[in-house]
Amino acid sequence: MSFLIYNNELYPATETLFGTGNRAFRFGEGLIETMRWRGGQVRFFNDHMERLAGSLAILGWPGFPLNSQQLQQEIDRLVTSNAGAGDLMIRLQVFPAAAGDTLHFLLECLPLDPARVSWQEKGLQTGIGKRVVKSPDSIANLKTTSRLNYTIATQEAAQQGWDDILVKGPPGYIVESSISNLFWIASDGIYTPPLSSGCIAGIMRKKLLQTETLAGLRIQERETWPEDLAHAQEIFLSNAIRGIQPVAQLNGKDYPSVITRNIFTQFDTL
Repeated sequence: MSFLIYNNELYPATETLFGTGNRAFRFGEGLIETMRWRGGQVRFFNDHMERLAGSLAILGWPGFPLNSQQLQQEIDRLVTSNAGAGDLMIRLQVFPAAAGDTLHFLLECLPLDPARVSWQEKGLQTGIGKRVVKSPDSIANLKTTSRLNYTIATQEAAQQGWDDILVKGPPGYIVESSISNLFWIASDGIYTPPLSSGCIAGIMRKKLLQTETLAGLRIQERETWPEDLAHAQEIFLSNAIRGIQPVAQLNGKDYPSVITRNIFTQFDTL
């Protein structure tokens, strides 16, 4: 039997915990943090908590009901209750109570997608999507429970036989993939779309940018267009759960991953 934690209480994962009045269900009001559990702890835990606090402030919601130490204790309890070991995904969902004056939270402990190993070894088959356009509005950088655009994008990817799909913004520039941030390598640097384009403020993206230099190349934000990717030396995606994922093919064009794999080796140990 698997378990989850809802507002500090441990329940079987099959338990019905709330009804149709729940604001996350009814209005899509919610935030998500997906964290990787490895080596007995959450990877980049402080960065996840900083992002959550910033997102709550942007939305004008109450503060998270637990401090960092208390949340870590709840995560430890959840992993132990699920007899967890090795690499896991911890999913934290935060949403307002019915009255909107307090926050509720849900913690889940889930296995990692086994396909991620294949993606890291063989690289991703991807393409640029046509069905979804992501607007760079005031909440575009937040990781929310409103996932319909990404669901439509992943459906398009599946129809094309791709592992993932790149999403455009209104002017036609590239924002991100359906589940990861985008990076591309040129002779003069490593680039990623800026937050102003509307991409999620990813944790791995943040850690990569903080290094300033990778493989001897300066890493920086830059508006990214399909033409940039067509002429890129290499392309990769980043995600706190999946890590660094090389793109082997984009819209039928093959890409190497020599530099990307060096970056993966460097960051997989963090």
